[in-house]
Formats: sequence, C-alpha cells, structure tokens
Amino acid sequence: MRTMHILAALGALALANCQAVREDSGTNKALAEGHTCNLCEKPIPPGKEVTLITAQGDRRYFRCAHCGLTAQASAGADSVLEIASGQSGAVVRVRKSASGWSAEPASAVFMSLPEEGGECMARHQAFPDQAEFERYLGHHPDLARHSPKAYTIAELSEILSGGLPADHKNPDSPVQLLVVGRITHLPFKQEVLPEIEKALESAGSSIGIRYVDASTPVGTALLEARGITEHLPVAMFLNGRRVFEVEGRTVDLKGFPGGTWTGADLALLV
Repeated sequence: MRTMHILAALGALALANCQAVREDSGTNKALAEGHTCNLCEKPIPPGKEVTLITAQGDRRYFRCAHCGLTAQASAGADSVLEIASGQSGAVVRVRKSASGWSAEPASAVFMSLPEEGGECMARHQAFPDQAEFERYLGHHPDLARHSPKAYTIAELSEILSGGLPADHKNPDSPVQLLVVGRITHLPFKQEVLPEIEKALESAGSSIGIRYVDASTPVGTALLEARGITEHLPVAMFLNGRRVFEVEGRTVDLKGFPGGTWTGADLALLV
C-alpha cells in the first residue's frame, strides 16, 4: 500500500506543466562560474550539474537527479539526462523516447530520500548498479539508516507519468484546504502528496481541496499575498489559515512533512 502511494505520488520526482525551464548560456564559462538549477533555482556546485540534452541539442542544468528527471518528464521525446554517480562519478544516462524510458547502463538504480534541512544533493542520486548503490550507503551511514529503496527506471517512469491531483474537489464544502505547491516536482509527488491524501482519506466530501501550482502566476500571487517568497515544496491554508495550535504544539502547514507539520497534524485539523 505504501509502495503504491509512493509510486502514485513520486512523479513526481513532478505533474501539469513543469515550472518553466530557463535556458542558460550553455557555455563552459558559465559552468566554471557556477549557475542555478533550472527548476528549483538553488545554486549548483561547479562540476556537479545534472544535464538534460533535448532533441534540439539544447542543454539545461539541474542540481540533482530529482530536478533533472522532473524536467525530463515534461520535455519532449528523444531527450537524454546525464547524472554522475555520487560514488564513482560514472555517468548514468536516462533516455526518454516515444516508446518510453530507459537507462544506460540498464542496471542503473536511483535513490530518492526526502530532503533534510532543505538539502537534497546527497539524497537524490543515480548509480550504475545495485553494488555501487550499496557502496554509497556504506560511506553514508546517516543515509543508510533510512533503508532507502533502489528504484529502477521502470519504477520511476511510472511515477513520473502520474497525473495531477484534482484541481478543485468538493468546492461547496464548508471546510476548504488550499494547497499551493511545486506540484509538478518529483519531491512533491513523492514526499508531500501521499501525506496529504492519507490525512484526508477519511474526510470524504466534508472537506474541499484545491491544488495550485506555485510556479504559475496564480500560485506566486497567492503565496506573495500571504507573505511567502521563499522556495517551498508546499504551503497549505485551511479556511485561510496556515498556523494552528495542535495538542499544545504550533503547527505551520508549510515545507516538507516532518518539519513544522505532519500528516497526522493535518488529519487532526480537518
């Protein structure tokens, strides 16, 4: 059941139109000086970029496997994503064609753990095979303790092709939850959406829910009107409020679950 939630939600490593991917100069000089991720806009350490090569030969640069795969999901066919392994530096290539997704080498696996403290690079990785994945965990016991799954490209492609959540469900319900998030991004589908769905599954028609993509003008305006300008995976507003007291604790419905809110908190509120 949990695996199905993850697979249904991970595409997240994604959903409607991905945030507009900005072109950079593509020059060696720009790479040497460093630049920001075309999706999450965080800085990319020089030489650590994940590169998406489109059918037209354009190159776009990303900070981690999540962002690169998310962008590739919304790109046209015949694109190639190049990801260097965090263990050996060996390059894993993900191809998206009209017939589907594939990886080179075919034995490649991918790691996708939730961000911690806003950091993702060590947690969103690609490896040429299972053995290198296990060696990487051997060098990173802090990650190994989470028992991360090694995803195949077939599993990720199913996640990445998942659809968007319903735009506005039960609009006439007296209780309304507004979800403004990076709903086209893989981390949202993998880490945020399952928590929301689980929290609301017993509420039925008694609660309305609206999803708005934070990267659209409407999403940006909604967040700015509420004083939020930082890059967040999600900010939620229950009948217009984001901050609540739950069992003696302050719950702030923004960011990744496990930080200032959990799915259990949201279930109690609705």
